[in-house]
Amino acid sequence: TITTKTNIRVMASAPPSKRLRSDGDAIIAGQREVKVVGFLGISDYGLGQFQVLADRYKVAFATSKRKAAAHASGLDMKLKDLCEARGIEYLGSLDANSSDMVARAAKTDLIVIGGYDGILKQDILTAPRYGVINTHLGMLPLNRGCFPTLWGQLHDLPQGYTTYQVGTAVDFGPVLELYQAASDLGALRDTNRVVYDSLAEQAVSNFAKTLARFEQGDPLGVCLGREAYHKKGL
Repeated sequence: TITTKTNIRVMASAPPSKRLRSDGDAIIAGQREVKVVGFLGISDYGLGQFQVLADRYKVAFATSKRKAAAHASGLDMKLKDLCEARGIEYLGSLDANSSDMVARAAKTDLIVIGGYDGILKQDILTAPRYGVINTHLGMLPLNRGCFPTLWGQLHDLPQGYTTYQVGTAVDFGPVLELYQAASDLGALRDTNRVVYDSLAEQAVSNFAKTLARFEQGDPLGVCLGREAYHKKGL
């Protein structure tokens, strides 16, 4: 299912703030001192992002998906092994909205989603000092929801990824990085796996620089433009 609409909000500046907002509007902030992070979920590119985080910050904890998934069992084991090697607490599959997780998140500066499959609620989103960020393998808000690389090919949408601050709306929030791939990626030339792997590799490759810009206080932009929301796969 695909629903489309036009986002009519206008780019505007917001007053400086230490607490990031999660309503999709632009944010201007001073430098963000990030020392302790948490990590939610697992995916191919999430595993790469986790290693970037572990090299850069103290990672307080890492989780798998909300519920154990057979297709991700191999990634779960890799994440668990990485955590054990680095002395990071691995919590396995759990509900990130639980009171225990909200309390854990409140002791961090930032939470990064690496492939978590549950919808996060307001309490967990606002618990970390600087909120929660995620990388979505689609250009937002044009390609929100499930299987963005697949729907991008089927609907001839630009391929790319978006790193953004997570809000209560699915795949929608202030944008830290919007990356657009070359126009010939996908279409009839490439399989969807090639598209996914190409974007995942680029997202991991750029992640350290993206985090550096976040720390430097780069403003987060408005999530603005024509929207398409895909509720399910084929």
